[in-house]
Amino acid sequence: MPRDQRALTYRVRQLPPDINKASLVHFLLRVLATDDVVPTIEVFSLARSLTSPDAANSKDATIAIYPLPPLLENGKQWSFPAEHGNSQYRIVVDLHFLDFTVLNEVHDDDHVLNCIAISGLASHPFGSWQCRSNEHNFMWLRDGLPKAIPGIRAITYGYDTHLNDSTSFKSIPDIALELVNRLTAVGLGWLSSKPTVFIAHSMGGIILKEALVVLAPTCGEEPSILGKLEAILFFGVPNGGMETDQLISMVNGNPTEELISKLSPASDYLKTLDSYFSNLQYTRKFPVISCYETKTTQTVMQSADGKWSRSGPRKVMVKKESAIQNCSRAPLGEVRPIDQDHSAMVKFAPGDIHYTVVLDCLRKITGQATSLGSATSDPKTAGNESFEHGNRYKDERGRPNTKQPRDYSTAEILHSLWMDVFDHRLDDISPRFQSTFEWMFSDESLDFAPWLLDGTGAYWIEGKPGAGKSTLMKFAFQDSRTRELLENWDQPGSFVKAGFFFHHRGSKAQKSFEGMLRSLLHQILRDVPSLCQEIPKACLPATEKESFDWSLTNLRHAFFSILEQKHTQLKLCLFIDALDELDGHLELISAFMKNLIQHKPGSAVRCKVFFSTRPRQIIQTHFEQYTHFRIQDKTEKDVRTYTEGRLAECLERFSVTESLHAALEEAAYLVESILAKADGVFLWVKLAMQDINLALRQSNDPTVRNLEVLLERVPRELDEFYHSIVERIPQDFRWEAYLVLEVILRAEGEIGLKDIYSIVRCSPCKTAQECHERLKHPADAKAVSNWLETLKDRCGGLLELNVKNDHIQLMHETVRAFLSQPGLRQLFFRQSIVSRPQNGYTELAKLMLTRALYPYIDPLQIQRSYYHFSPKCMEYCFMAEKTTLTCHQAWNNYLVSQILECLSPWSPNSSYTCGENLNHRQKLRLSIQIQKNLYWSASVKR
Repeated sequence: MPRDQRALTYRVRQLPPDINKASLVHFLLRVLATDDVVPTIEVFSLARSLTSPDAANSKDATIAIYPLPPLLENGKQWSFPAEHGNSQYRIVVDLHFLDFTVLNEVHDDDHVLNCIAISGLASHPFGSWQCRSNEHNFMWLRDGLPKAIPGIRAITYGYDTHLNDSTSFKSIPDIALELVNRLTAVGLGWLSSKPTVFIAHSMGGIILKEALVVLAPTCGEEPSILGKLEAILFFGVPNGGMETDQLISMVNGNPTEELISKLSPASDYLKTLDSYFSNLQYTRKFPVISCYETKTTQTVMQSADGKWSRSGPRKVMVKKESAIQNCSRAPLGEVRPIDQDHSAMVKFAPGDIHYTVVLDCLRKITGQATSLGSATSDPKTAGNESFEHGNRYKDERGRPNTKQPRDYSTAEILHSLWMDVFDHRLDDISPRFQSTFEWMFSDESLDFAPWLLDGTGAYWIEGKPGAGKSTLMKFAFQDSRTRELLENWDQPGSFVKAGFFFHHRGSKAQKSFEGMLRSLLHQILRDVPSLCQEIPKACLPATEKESFDWSLTNLRHAFFSILEQKHTQLKLCLFIDALDELDGHLELISAFMKNLIQHKPGSAVRCKVFFSTRPRQIIQTHFEQYTHFRIQDKTEKDVRTYTEGRLAECLERFSVTESLHAALEEAAYLVESILAKADGVFLWVKLAMQDINLALRQSNDPTVRNLEVLLERVPRELDEFYHSIVERIPQDFRWEAYLVLEVILRAEGEIGLKDIYSIVRCSPCKTAQECHERLKHPADAKAVSNWLETLKDRCGGLLELNVKNDHIQLMHETVRAFLSQPGLRQLFFRQSIVSRPQNGYTELAKLMLTRALYPYIDPLQIQRSYYHFSPKCMEYCFMAEKTTLTCHQAWNNYLVSQILECLSPWSPNSSYTCGENLNHRQKLRLSIQIQKNLYWSASVKR
């Protein structure tokens, strides 16, 4: 190829993970060469793909190829079978560069920062960053950045927004949600992921801003994508609009016109988005660097033959005041001019002065990320450190604790460990249906009964969500045969069976490592009280005036002291369900359990563990050598039994036919249809039965045949099923359903049935006085009962109400995971930004503050939560601001002055003036203390 002509750059995907550049050339020649054409292939980059952590490893490459082989002459994407080593692959070659493309390889030990570049409207994801010169194929993100700043992994993100003849009606929020889903899918918000800097050009910046605003409500807890955000570089981003006249002419009449209209200077959408994004930056404190163009750009024009080209008049596409994001003027931000037109401002050549400036900015950011990374502990190291419990106990400042606690009775210690939520999860798990799961004891191939009788180490169950793991664990834990076999365990000593069922939808005690240790310790000491004397004195209060401090350190110290004691013979079998629902790193609990099952020299305790989990690589790595099986491989008959039984109950309830036997015969096809779609997932069957129940209840002439059409519309995947459930919630109930689900999702701990009713009643209120007016008269018990009866249906059956324990929760962990995904508001309301800035945190804060200010509304509630009310309330207030990106000025003017009334019992020596007399300066000081950043900012501007 002549060197004065630049070759097209192709991307090659799904390459073998062990291939290198030299072998890649031969690999591609075997695929692309023909008898007539043997092309020259130049490999510019080869790097591990950015894929889902659960996906198979592969590599991406960027190449130039000339002359062009016949196989690549037509189209933009091609797929070819290929062989490498002894394995078969299906490689993909494309020109479009959609989705993520990793441009350089970085060793894990050297990896410091991800740099993701997002191109503008109708721009090529790769070519828009490539130097215009024909002398070389220099693309600064690929060829310059990794060499200039070692440790950076450069990535492009591509989306399709071509203009001419487009039939797509995707909006900016649609494109942004795609970006959010991809960022989430590849694990860029995981604890182990590196910090990320985003580079965005033109409309790519608007998409990025929308995506980050969408992420705000779902990033209340760290780690998260927002928590990993290090900085943003904007190039010519039309924050206040851009020149769109020629573009509108180009797309006149096609669906893309609406998207372009959102980019005009008159766009209300851009103003609203800018306000939310500025608040996000203010609460998150990440640097934003804005670069603006200083040359006019050739616009597009249609020629006589109908073709479009850049032959129109030169114009300023994005004016300086529009390109400068407001927060770039803040102390953390920077503003930089680029002496190029709108397109060329990101097409740097080697040695370009503007390229040097960008590198300087990135070097500064990289230095910050390196410092952050060195200060962050590795989960594996943290896990190992957590088991160094034998050292002398020290106080919180690291000094030896010399206190000599008094003796405590067994009852006092057990009472201090007990929490009433420990039993709630076990009660909530559905019991097995009829005789399902009997195979756990009868199937000799599983060796479960022999393991209980004389096995050691670990035994575990793996299964996909909704496959019945928790129900099986509950059955095995409670069945009399389990106790009988364990009591005959061929080991000396007292037998103890203890269990913990992780519950990610529950309170902290139900999903934390501390909660598990506390519950297991309570069960062991309850069954063998003499072991209380083994708890180190340093873990107990020194005087009666002090309360028990069951911190993670003390719990671990007490737990391992019992395991390592040499006086009381003990055989211990632990049942731990849903390991994957731990609110923490799996490396920690995996190391903990391996430590448990390893017998300590001289110890009088023998311990083994039976647990369940979803498929997780960390668990597989740690426990692959121990007996385990996949539950869905064993439940085919059980799912059939469950389906036939539930369907029979349903048909009988609604008298579908005169004869139940006839109805079941008529429903045989229906059963097969359900089983095929359920694919071993009990939860899918349960959801389908809810739909069938609802359809029969609403039908005047119910027949089995009518249900066949219904099932054909039901999606196979749980996420799609939940999506369809939300879409079917009537518009009249959408706001109420959204609010209830949001509150349950965000609540720290369990929510009472009366609480959820009060929250819905107060949702329109703007102040505590208005809430008080709504709540000062007790609600009619019958009205509450009637409302609760309809609530489950109004929320699409995604809730479970437990009247016995007075709490409401999401029906399954998969529902929590679904609702936690970005874009929940868009799903409910079809808008990117909802006019009412309310979510679960805002409503929980309102309820708690109202009850604190007017305790006579529910004195029992205040008394019950007196100790932890203040910090929990302030956390809700803080998270309300952080996740809605709204100051809530009207509410906070009253809130900040009144919150001191709530705090006074905890801060009797407070120097603040309480109530309405709180002055402006005191409000500012208090708003800083409770991290009300946006309120503080708004107050300063007054």
